[in-house]
Amino acid sequence: MEWINTEKDKIINPNEKKTFDEVIKCYEHSLYRAGYILTWILLIESIKRKLYELERGGDASASKLVKQIEAEEKAKKSTDKLIYESGKSCGLYDETEMSVIEYLWGRRCFFAHPYENQPTKTEFQYIIEQAIKIVLPKEVVYNKLRLNEVCEEIVRPHILNNDITEVNQYALSILNRTPILLYPFFFKSLLFIIKDYISTTDSWIVLRIRSLLVNIILDPAVDLSSDEWKFLDDRMKKFPEECIYGYIAAQIWDKLPMSVKDKAFNYLRTCTDLNNQLLLISRIFSTLDSEEKLVSKHKEILYTILQNGDIEKTHYFYRDKDRLIAVLEKIINGRQFIDQNKVIDLFKDQSQNWQDYSEDQQVKLGYLFYDASRMGCWKAISFVDHLSSLPTGELDPVKRGIALSVVLKSDGSIQKYFSDRLKILFKILLSVEDPKKIIDQIISSFNGKTSYDLLGKNTQNIQEIIDSVKDGNPYAEEVGKIFMGYYVVK
Repeated sequence: MEWINTEKDKIINPNEKKTFDEVIKCYEHSLYRAGYILTWILLIESIKRKLYELERGGDASASKLVKQIEAEEKAKKSTDKLIYESGKSCGLYDETEMSVIEYLWGRRCFFAHPYENQPTKTEFQYIIEQAIKIVLPKEVVYNKLRLNEVCEEIVRPHILNNDITEVNQYALSILNRTPILLYPFFFKSLLFIIKDYISTTDSWIVLRIRSLLVNIILDPAVDLSSDEWKFLDDRMKKFPEECIYGYIAAQIWDKLPMSVKDKAFNYLRTCTDLNNQLLLISRIFSTLDSEEKLVSKHKEILYTILQNGDIEKTHYFYRDKDRLIAVLEKIINGRQFIDQNKVIDLFKDQSQNWQDYSEDQQVKLGYLFYDASRMGCWKAISFVDHLSSLPTGELDPVKRGIALSVVLKSDGSIQKYFSDRLKILFKILLSVEDPKKIIDQIISSFNGKTSYDLLGKNTQNIQEIIDSVKDGNPYAEEVGKIFMGYYVVK
């Protein structure tokens, strides 16, 4: 009896399990004819239930067959043969399994007559085992016909809302009913559809198709190195935009073959339309949480493209902030006010998050902002004044960079002209939590030399400025001593 209870555990539908309890009783009491007929009824009703599930899921073929079955039932005709043939048409089982069901149907008709032979115990066991193997433990699965229908449905607006969570749930509901052997077929079909929508305003269609494509590859059972998936390489070569828009994503990046990634980057490198390059880059890199996912050759292609683009459009893609700062420095030193304004706007409008930058990087940004203001960029002058006025503890590293830049160049050497801007330095010394960091760095740079030694006549009004602020600024005299060569670094 242990084997029959083990078989029962494989049944997924609670009502079918309940009916199977009656089959068990027939087996216990050697009622093999009754048990055989009851097992057949259980099998055929399970097929019928699955056809209705397919119909509710939008399967047009199943819907048509269900109507035929209902019409036959209404006419008081036997529908068993129509039901199991319909199951085969809808892909619930394959040709071999269909031949087993036809055999069981023939035996069921034979055993249904009392004057014929009774089924043996072995025959009763056989129908139980086959019913559970072929039908009872299986969820409804989609065939190629149904998957083609899904491809037609997915572009219709009313199918589902375009909420990302709902779209992902929809994708998983489809894939849960799709045999893994049909994944490559479904994947190719979806890629074929997406080509018609990547350059339209119907981004919600791309979102739906992309969710299905990404979730297919995410399935742990999918082995992209197998023969069934070798087409990925050829598709990326022939249809790079469709592939990049369709399935390139952070979740599956590590799983993709290197040859596929190489072809994606080679296409980006040779693309002549910069705007299109950036759109494709956004599909790849806006989803990657770390540039560490990229090998060096891919990083170089990425940054070559970004450096040639408009900083207003490219700054989003710099995960390496040192690289971004190097680009910003080049723009500032270019002395073009229009371009300098773009740099200032990135931070003034909070397009860039300060928290993404280390303390040293924030100091460097302070230098850049002040350099732009020294060159006469009006937005930079206004922004430096704003930053210098921030409360103590707020963006102190940036303020430190501005303060140091008043006196020192980024390489630590002394600025040639700084006396008329000292008030910014003194203002910031009052608005940072640790002014000593600023003072010590200035001491290190002057190292006992006087400002006159370094700058000659350009220092003549330094003392006047110090005198004008020293009553309200406890750091004025100490800074004055630095300029007079008072401090020597040992």
